[in-house]
Amino acid sequence: MNVTYITLDGHVEVEKYRFVYFVIMLIAYIFILCNSFTIVYLIVVHKNLHEPMYVFIAALLINSVLFSTVVYPKLLIDFLSDKQIISYQACLFQVCVFYSLSGSEFLLLAAMAYDRYVSICKPLHYPTIMRKATVIILLVLSWFLPFCHMAVTVIGNAQTQLCSFTLKGIFCNNSVNHLFCVTSRALLIFGLVILVNIGFLPLLFILFTYTMIFITTYKSCGQVRMKVANTCLPHLLVLLNYSCLLTFDIIIIRLESDFSKTARFLMTMQMIMYNPLCNPIIYGLKMKEIYKHLKRLLCQAKFTVMPFGLHGAPATFQRLMDPVLKGCEHFSAAYLDDVVVFSSSWEEHVRHLAFDLRRIQEAGLTLNPSKCEWAQQEAQYLGYRMGRGEVHLQVGKLEAIRVHDLLLKRRCDPSYD
Repeated sequence: MNVTYITLDGHVEVEKYRFVYFVIMLIAYIFILCNSFTIVYLIVVHKNLHEPMYVFIAALLINSVLFSTVVYPKLLIDFLSDKQIISYQACLFQVCVFYSLSGSEFLLLAAMAYDRYVSICKPLHYPTIMRKATVIILLVLSWFLPFCHMAVTVIGNAQTQLCSFTLKGIFCNNSVNHLFCVTSRALLIFGLVILVNIGFLPLLFILFTYTMIFITTYKSCGQVRMKVANTCLPHLLVLLNYSCLLTFDIIIIRLESDFSKTARFLMTMQMIMYNPLCNPIIYGLKMKEIYKHLKRLLCQAKFTVMPFGLHGAPATFQRLMDPVLKGCEHFSAAYLDDVVVFSSSWEEHVRHLAFDLRRIQEAGLTLNPSKCEWAQQEAQYLGYRMGRGEVHLQVGKLEAIRVHDLLLKRRCDPSYD
């Protein structure tokens, strides 16, 4: 079977700087994977992030990882290879996936804009409109529609005769059209249709929704406007960033003869690095809830929840813990106490217990029985069987965990000392 190879001629002095390129791209790829999957992990683990907005953010970050995976591994191989070549079939596949994911980026941003529009402009209808089924449909369409569009183009180009085998780029993009002996007019027109459907129309929809959001919130109080700005600003930053990079791609392809090889190389590197690197940083720092969980994950304090009460622990223990916890803005102190919860029913007690245990987990605290007065690996205390990393409720007990958020109390009550 004959295999046609395309030479990727967009590299600049790869023989001289191959290891520099390799290290930079490898570090960037690792950063993209780690940062994106960290945010996705936080969204999956924490139930308060199981909302449509955060689901779309997770989808957008996964899309960025897939986008990078289409390009980075082949680039890393090329940097260490004597020849930078790719088979024609693999090149078409790269074109298909690259632009499919690019289109998905715009559609996901449009879905996020729609979610914010419904949440802010139609809050009473939000639960009925943004149901789980709606979110799933939007996610499926965001990935499926661009792929179908690009598949038609790639299938049409697969049978086109090549007159050139040198591509002026470091990976396969629409520059592959310059390799054909005769360019199909039908495919060119269909390419414009794709650009309108998965590029311009989503962009116009996003601009429309955010315009409506700003009009709706214009007459609101400053606190509401600030909340809307904190929510929408990350989306707009990502949109602006990606739109600029897509413009770079169009300029490189349409005006490639007017750019030096070095300029094309640098612009292409920016296009494939900036957006995947910036997305998790923007959402991790600008989205308040994600930032809160991210800070807890990366800066976990080593405080231990210590059960007292068997022999009457001093009442001043909580006050003694205040200096230790001072300055740790995002952590609360949890104490086990022999306080009976007066619940009217067993179900109410279980709900109360589940809430308190969840607060302990979200505060980044742990139950460590080795620090208890009895210093056992597993112990019975107030109706709970405690082992390392686990707490099991024993049926029939009405004692529960009492959680004191000292820092919250201090912030709300300046007189508290």
